[in-house]
Amino acid sequence: MTDPRKLRWWLIIAILACAGLYLVGNGQVPLWDRDEGWYAECSREMWQTGDWVVPKFLGGLRAEKPVFVYWLQLGGYWLFGGPSEFSVRFYAAIAQTTVLCLLGWGLWKMAGPLRGVWSAVIYGTCVMAIISAKMCLTDATLMVCLVSAQFILMYFYLYGFRWWGVFLMGIALGFGGLTKGPVALIPTIFTLIAMGAIEYDRWLPWLRQSPAELWASVGRWALVSLITLVIIAAVCAPWLIVLEIREPRWLPATLDMASQHVRTSLEGHKGPFGYYLALMWGTFFPWSLLIPTAVYVAWKQRHVPQTRFAIAATLGPWIFFEVMKTKLPHYVLPTYPFLAFLCADALVRCARLQYKNLVWKSSVIAVGIWALLIGPLASAPWIAAYAPLRLGALPYTRMAVVSVLGFVFTMGVWWYFRQRRFYIAFGWMAGAFMVLIAATYAWMLPEFRFMRYGEELAKVLAKYDGLADKASVGDVVSVVYPITPKIAYGFREPSAHYYQGGTLRVVEENSFLEKTPPEQWPKLMIISDTLWNVLPGSTKGQLENLGTVRAWLYSDERRVGDLMVMRRKVGPVTSPAQ
Repeated sequence: MTDPRKLRWWLIIAILACAGLYLVGNGQVPLWDRDEGWYAECSREMWQTGDWVVPKFLGGLRAEKPVFVYWLQLGGYWLFGGPSEFSVRFYAAIAQTTVLCLLGWGLWKMAGPLRGVWSAVIYGTCVMAIISAKMCLTDATLMVCLVSAQFILMYFYLYGFRWWGVFLMGIALGFGGLTKGPVALIPTIFTLIAMGAIEYDRWLPWLRQSPAELWASVGRWALVSLITLVIIAAVCAPWLIVLEIREPRWLPATLDMASQHVRTSLEGHKGPFGYYLALMWGTFFPWSLLIPTAVYVAWKQRHVPQTRFAIAATLGPWIFFEVMKTKLPHYVLPTYPFLAFLCADALVRCARLQYKNLVWKSSVIAVGIWALLIGPLASAPWIAAYAPLRLGALPYTRMAVVSVLGFVFTMGVWWYFRQRRFYIAFGWMAGAFMVLIAATYAWMLPEFRFMRYGEELAKVLAKYDGLADKASVGDVVSVVYPITPKIAYGFREPSAHYYQGGTLRVVEENSFLEKTPPEQWPKLMIISDTLWNVLPGSTKGQLENLGTVRAWLYSDERRVGDLMVMRRKVGPVTSPAQ
């Protein structure tokens, strides 16, 4: 498996297969993550209003993220004829496929064809990369920018400084800033800091230069940094200038939010130091199986420049994200491309028996235990059949097939591994896992009705004139659901806004119904079961249930609950409840 011509075809096949995986089922699975609802509704409002400058959610300013990801979603709308689950997610699949092209081609050139192929395969089929490619979030787009910048740094480290690299890095980081703001600079900065710590023996002589030489060197690096920042500013400035003219509140709000992410744990997203270290066994799955070997081999090969850079590009940003107060699983994704390289390098060296970690009896036993433990996880959807959850009709046949595929996936890895056919074992791991994910996402999940609560709520609302083209929005809020800021009792899933059409509004007060005269209540309300249970009987008696939807409230403590469309009793129901 060393013929470059064959490896080139394997790289092309791997990238195309991943691209297919990233796209399959995207139009069949509803928006299910809270952030997906925010992004999709925001870009839908931009599409409807024609305002491509100021991001807004339900008519209000959305300062959480810059505009580039919305432009990409609008591009998907233009390509596929308007807002839909597939069109709003399309750009993420293309972006993550672009990352694989950069990773495969870049490491092919700088670390050899075999490592380039395996790095692309490992990164492209890890859980977090797949999730980011199949959701309308910023992560996949940001990864294109960050991986481009990291590869330019790697090129500088291996082959020397080039001015064209500064220009390209500025462009990459500029679009990173348009995607996620100042945080886009963090992986590059902390990779440089980690490289400085690792390569201290190279920088000490530099510090011992004469004052004139030292200041000249500092001046050169300052000039490079300044030019990079000027290019970043040139990329971001046109939009920022127009935005500042149109909406001067946006920039201070987003800078304050970025600062809060670093200093505090926003919305309860927190964890101790080591949070990502513990989480990577799931988010880097199935390749987390290789991490212990990769760490050992990386330490042994730390004198190799490519390995040294990969260690810095993994550890530097990783440590920063561990220290940062706000923590979410996908924040550490920028470290995974070079973690994938370390795993690929370990696999290649162990397959050549340069290191014998994988042939140890303990390794074979560990992989067997892994197969026995991980295989049953494919049966996790059967939890949905647990009677107290009352999730309704389930696709039992499809669930059974996915469970069988899970066992085939893990046991195939173990079977080839124990025969010491390591390339085949890990090739099976990649291919079988892709089949498992494709079957889950495109064949099983679309049949889980409890994930479609946004659509189901919109259907009930539509029967009572609760669609965007029928519900008035302005001084009088027509469609609203009570909610608490801490999500203790209320329902907070922005996908409902997207499917309803954007006229749902939020009341940030649980006692709203008790304090407000009934004649001033909204025409229609969505009330969660937890809030309904604490309402006084006198209030309940004045409400009429138009329809109840059983839902998996993913962003409300991952619980299962009922969402009820209510209105004040003013006469007979004009349409049958569903």
